[in-house]
Amino acid sequence: MDHLPGSIIPLDNDPPDHSGLKSGYTIIPGTTVPVDTFIPTPVTPTPIPSTTGTVSCHLVPDTSHLIRWLKVDPRAEVPVKKHWNDAGYDLAILEDVYIPAGRTRQVNTGLAVALPHNVAGFIKPRSSAFRDGLDLDGTIDAGYRGEILLQIRNLSGEGISLKAGRKVAQLVPVVVLNYGEFFSTSIDVTSLEWTTRGEGGFGSTGQ
Repeated sequence: MDHLPGSIIPLDNDPPDHSGLKSGYTIIPGTTVPVDTFIPTPVTPTPIPSTTGTVSCHLVPDTSHLIRWLKVDPRAEVPVKKHWNDAGYDLAILEDVYIPAGRTRQVNTGLAVALPHNVAGFIKPRSSAFRDGLDLDGTIDAGYRGEILLQIRNLSGEGISLKAGRKVAQLVPVVVLNYGEFFSTSIDVTSLEWTTRGEGGFGSTGQ
């Protein structure tokens, strides 16, 4: 039986009040923890008070707020940031590929990802790849669970060979306005509110 994050599954008929248990965990039978403790990993059993005894539980961390990588090909490597404050996660290609000048090739990464519900992943070229004349882009929605595929364009004047393991792209997580109906619903209107910029487009703010 599946249980929602934060749900409490008691082992007796008189469950205690768990209102003090901090969010972020699912409680399932196994071990117990103090109701006022926030613990990131499974812990040594500790009794939780009940009017008729104790409830034996096990805390499972809720990871829905984290970026979760899945290898769909054993050759893939889970991306890590070189520096903690880097914007993106480097993505490597799985196989050798040759891209003729002016052409595009689809390349596998061997990775799937689950992003938090309010995050999108923008696919951008690494600076070293862009320097060599390669470009790519894409958007990974929070609900997508398929393999990340890279559409690599060769903008240079000659063919380019890429070796397996070459890090050509990066996934940049970006918070999006996706909280309930207010931000996720669009409507048709007859006019838009006035702004100082108005319809000023290309170059309207200066060169």
